[in-house]
Amino acid sequence: MIKVGGTMSQLWMSFGYLKKYKKWTILGIVLIFFEILLDLLLPNIMSNMINIGIGKQDTEYLIIHILLMIILTIVGIIGGIGSTYYASKASGYVSMDMRYNLFQKITSFSFTQLDKTNIGNTITVLTNDITTIGSIMMFTIRILIRIPFVFLGSIIMAVLISPTLSLSLIILLPLMCFIMFILMRKAFPYFDLTQERLDDVNKQVRELVGGIRVVKSTTNESYEKAKFKKVNQNLKETNLKAIYLLITAMPVMMLLINITVIFVLWYGGSNVINHSFEIGSIMAFIQYLNNILGAIVMGSVMIVMIARSCTSARRYYKFIEEETSSNTGTINLNILGNIEFQNVNFAYSEGSGDYVLKDINVSIKEHDIIGIIGSTGSGKSTFANLIAGNYFPTEGDILLDGKTIRDYQTKVIKSQIGICFQNPTIFKGTIRSNLKLAGKFTKKELEEASKIACSYTFIMDKPNKWNYQIEQLGTNLSGGQKQRLALTRTLLQKPRILILDDSTSAVDAATEQQIINNLIHYKQHTLIIISNKISTLKWCNRIYVFDDGRIIDSGTHEALLDSCSFYKTIADAQMRGN
Repeated sequence: MIKVGGTMSQLWMSFGYLKKYKKWTILGIVLIFFEILLDLLLPNIMSNMINIGIGKQDTEYLIIHILLMIILTIVGIIGGIGSTYYASKASGYVSMDMRYNLFQKITSFSFTQLDKTNIGNTITVLTNDITTIGSIMMFTIRILIRIPFVFLGSIIMAVLISPTLSLSLIILLPLMCFIMFILMRKAFPYFDLTQERLDDVNKQVRELVGGIRVVKSTTNESYEKAKFKKVNQNLKETNLKAIYLLITAMPVMMLLINITVIFVLWYGGSNVINHSFEIGSIMAFIQYLNNILGAIVMGSVMIVMIARSCTSARRYYKFIEEETSSNTGTINLNILGNIEFQNVNFAYSEGSGDYVLKDINVSIKEHDIIGIIGSTGSGKSTFANLIAGNYFPTEGDILLDGKTIRDYQTKVIKSQIGICFQNPTIFKGTIRSNLKLAGKFTKKELEEASKIACSYTFIMDKPNKWNYQIEQLGTNLSGGQKQRLALTRTLLQKPRILILDDSTSAVDAATEQQIINNLIHYKQHTLIIISNKISTLKWCNRIYVFDDGRIIDSGTHEALLDSCSFYKTIADAQMRGN
C-alpha cells in the first residue's frame, strides 16, 4: 500500500463519487479495450505482412492485411477518443461534486472552527488538490486499466514469437522495476512538502492582495516582493527536487531497453541468416518490447500520480471528516429579546484558561437599549458574538427568553439576532444583490430599512440606484457607506435583537446620531450598541463598562459619570476633544 502523507483508503473513498456517474465510467473502461486490442494485434499483423506478404510476395495477403490494419486503427482511435471523453466527463463531474461538498462543509463550520482554518490551505485543497484527485480518476479509467493488459499481453505475444528472445525479459523487467522503485521512493517525500509550499504561496498572495493599499501607502513593495520571492522559490525548489529524481528514470530506462534491442537485433539477425528466424518477427518482438517499456513508464507515472493524489485525498478528507460543532438545539420559537448572562466565562481556546470574558452576569429585557463601552481588548466584541450565538460560553450559560441559547436551532438564532461589525463584508455585485442576503423583503421594507440606516440618500444618488455595481470588497464605496449598507442589510432580517459592534465608527457624527435616533424610535428590537463614543451611548437605558474581560460598572450615563472613574475619564477626554 502506498502511503505518502495520505493513505490509499482515503483515495479509494474518493472513487466512491464515481458511483453517481457509473454509466460514463463503464463506457470509458469498455472503450479503452478497443485501444488495447489495437496495441496487441498490430505488431503481429505487421509481422505477418512482412514475413508472408512481402517475404513471399503475396500481394493479395498484403492488401487484405493493410485494410485490416486500417480498420483496427480506426476502431482503436474511436475507442481512445470515446474513452477519453467519458473518463474526462466522469472525473470532471466528480471534481465539481467534491468542490461543492467541501464548500458546503466549510460554510457549516462554527466560528471556532473557522478561527482555526488556514485560508491558504483551504484554497489549495478547493482548487489544486481536488483537481489532482479528479485527474487520477480520469487516468485510472484511461491508463491504469490499460497498463496491466498491455504489459501482460505484450509479454505473452513476445513469448509466442520467440521463447528464446523472451529470456532477456527475465533480466530486463526486474531491473527496470527496481530502478523505478528506488527513484520514486526518494521522490515521494517531496509531494507532501510541495502541497505545503503551495499553501504558503496562496497564503502570501491572499495577504498581499488584501493589504495591498497598506503596502503601497507605506512603500513596502520591495519587502513584500522579497517575502513572496522566498515562498515562491521554496515551492520551485521542492517541485524540482521531485521532478529531477523522476526524469532520471527515463534515460536509464531507454539505456536498458536499447541494450535489449541491440541484443534482439544481434541474436535475431544471426538466426535470420540461418533461416531460423524471420525479419517480421524481430520487428514485432521489438514493438512488443517497446509496449512493455511504455507500460512500465506509464505505470511509474501512475504511481507518482497516485502518491500525490493520496496526499490530496488526505487533505480533502481532513475537512470533510471534521465534525461540525454547530448548535444542535431543537427550540424553534420566535425570540422576544430577553437576554441573561449567568456567570459566563469564555476562552477562544478551550482548556487554555486564558479567559477573554470573566464572570459576566447581565440581564437585558425586551426592547432595552443597552450600551457597551470599554478599552480595546476588554471583551466587548466577544460579548456581542456570544449573544449572536457565534460562540458558546466556556463556563456558565446564556439565556434567551429564559431558555439556554444552546437549545435554540441555529437558524432561529441567526435569523432573529442581527449583528453589524465595524468592518462589514460587502460582496461584489449590485447594492440589491448585497441586500438580498438578508432574505425576502418588499419595496416598502427596503426603503424603510435604508432610511433608518441613512443609506437611502446615497443609494439614490448612485447611478442605477439599487442596481449600482459594487466592486470586490466594496472598494468603490466609502467606509461610512459600507457600514450603512451593512446596517440596512441587517435591518432587513427584521432581527428581534440588534447588535451594533462599533458599526457606525466611519460615519460622520451628525449621520451617526441620526441613525441612533432612528433605531431608538424604531422600537421593534432589543438594541445593543458597542461604542467608545459617549455621545452615542448616553441615550441608552443602561451602559455596561468593560475592562480586562470584566464588567467593572453599569448604569445610566448620568450615574456612571458619578460612580465610574474609568467612564468619567473617557467622557472628559471626549468633551475636551470636542
